[in-house]
Formats: sequence, structure tokens, C-alpha cells
Amino acid sequence: MIDRPVLFIGATRSGKSMLADILGQLPEFEVAFEPLGCWNAGFRDQGSDVRTQADATPEIVDQIRTQIERFLDDADGDRYVDDLPHHALRMGFCDAVLPDARYVFVARDAAATIRDMKYGWEHKDTLKKVLARRVGGGHHKTLNLRRLPGQAIRWSNNAIRRRLGGRRSTWGPTAPGQIEFSKGHTLVETIAFQWAGFVSHALDGLGEIPDDRVLMLKYEEVLADPAGQAARLGAFCGAQNPDALVDLVQRSVDTSREPYGEALSPDEIELIGPIITPIKTRLGYTL
Repeated sequence: MIDRPVLFIGATRSGKSMLADILGQLPEFEVAFEPLGCWNAGFRDQGSDVRTQADATPEIVDQIRTQIERFLDDADGDRYVDDLPHHALRMGFCDAVLPDARYVFVARDAAATIRDMKYGWEHKDTLKKVLARRVGGGHHKTLNLRRLPGQAIRWSNNAIRRRLGGRRSTWGPTAPGQIEFSKGHTLVETIAFQWAGFVSHALDGLGEIPDDRVLMLKYEEVLADPAGQAARLGAFCGAQNPDALVDLVQRSVDTSREPYGEALSPDEIELIGPIITPIKTRLGYTL
């Protein structure tokens, strides 16, 4: 039995991994760090990382649940937590696999998130660092390391493109239409399109899930009020010791953290405005 698993949902660089990591420090929770190999069981790439409820066949559901159950059998905690960014594109699929799941949707201002994502797109990681992230460190654990060779090939393809003077073809999950869109648009427009795809799919999917299984947190509000937002998170997840979570968040969250990389220029902000504005409105951010 997989008891009330907690999935952190959001775009890459939204702050969801930070919060999943902190929740995982409570003894009853166990974090699987971006377990793509597990959740890609039976996945056939159709040009994006979307999976729908129809893709959750009994065989695939059994494969994923079996891996999670084995993971928990070997873990100290008994509540599964993960922060896989692909979930934003797969809400119906996730809920078919884990019908008792709790979803923590972490929103963050578009410009700051895209700035961080742009750093990820442009940053030149070594293969050693990529694999180290997938294997995990500290209390982080991952699932299904057999998928690592495929991820190494993807990294190698992007590395070759950069050495030949081109930009990488992907970074993170691929939103529907992103590859085609990227052919006629700048990098920052492509990242904005990717971000909008993540968030719009997540919001649409979460709208189909009962409200008592969905919590929305804003990254900026976590920085401004760590204790208050930690209390909300602890109550929502059913933490055994919510005061301990409040203490962890207050001690762990860097309230002065700045985004990676250079700030987007005024020209870049103007360029991505039409792409991000409708989604910012849905999230309740001012324009």
C-alpha cells in the first residue's frame, strides 16, 4: 500500500525541489529525487513528455507502483515524496497511478523562473555531475538506475550540439509543440513557451482533482513567510510533527536567494510577454 504519497508539481526551477527536500527530512517521508526512470515505464516519446490518463494501462500502473513500493520497503520513511518536473505535464496519468496522491503545486513568478531555466539551458554540466544528480546524495534517493544510460546519451547529444556552435535541443521536460516552436524562435521565447506549457497543463490537470488533495504555494510567499507557509504544508501533508517542519523551513530556506544567471533584459521581457501573460494571470501574479 502506498499511503498518501506527496507529489510536488511545478515548472523546473520553481522551488518545488527545495520544499520536497525539506519535507523529506521528516522521518515519515522519503524523497525520491526526480525519479524519471520509474515514471517513464512504458513511455514512448511522441515529441513531448506528456502522458495522459489513457496511458496509465494496468501493466504500466503496476510497474510504477511496484517500483515505488520497493523503494519504500528499502527506505526509513513510509510516505513517498517526489519532485519530478515531468508530473506537470502528466496530471491525469499521475492520478491514475496514485489515486490517493496529494499534490503540492509550487508557483513562482515567470520572469525569475525563466531566468533560472535559461541558466539551466545554457549551463555546461559535466556528465559526472548529471549522473551524480540522478543517483542522488544525502537523504535523496532515486529509482530505476537502469535508465541512466539513456539520459547519458541525451546529455551527449546536447554536448555535441554546443561544441558545434549550436544550442542544445532540449533541457528538462519537453512541452507539447516546444520542439517545433523552437525552430523559429529565440532561446528565451522557447523557454517561456516551455514554462507556459508546464504551468498551463498542471493547472488544467489539477482542476480535475478534488480540492482537498491540492495545495498551491507561491515561492515568493514561502520566502516572505517561511513559518506560515510551512504550517500550511505540514497540515496539508498530514505531518506527524508539523512544528518540526516549521522549524526546518525557517532554518533551511534562504530568503535572500537570487535567481541564477543574468537578469532578463527589457527586450527579452517584452519578447516573452505575450507568451507568459495569460498564465501569470491564471496564477494570480500582477502583470
